[in-house]
Amino acid sequence: MMAWGVVLMIIGALSFVLPMMGRQFIVVSLLGFTGMGSAVAGIVLIGIGGFLFHLAREEEKKQDEAHRQHLRDILSGKVKN
Repeated sequence: MMAWGVVLMIIGALSFVLPMMGRQFIVVSLLGFTGMGSAVAGIVLIGIGGFLFHLAREEEKKQDEAHRQHLRDILSGKVKN
C-alpha cells in the first residue's frame, strides 16, 4: 500500500506540473482529463496517494511496536522463544 501511495503521489505531481510546461501525462489524459482538469486530477491523486502512504505508515508502526514489545518480553524473560 505504501508503494501505491508513492506511485499515486508521483503521478499526481507530474500531472500537475507537466501541463505548465506544455506537456500532458499520458495516464491522466487516458482518463479524459486535459488542461486544467489534469491539474485538478493531479491534486486529487496526490491527496489519495498521501492518504494511502499515511495508512501504510500507521500499519507499519503498529507492527513495529508489536515486534519491539515481543523482543522486550523475550529479553525480560517473560516469554521463552
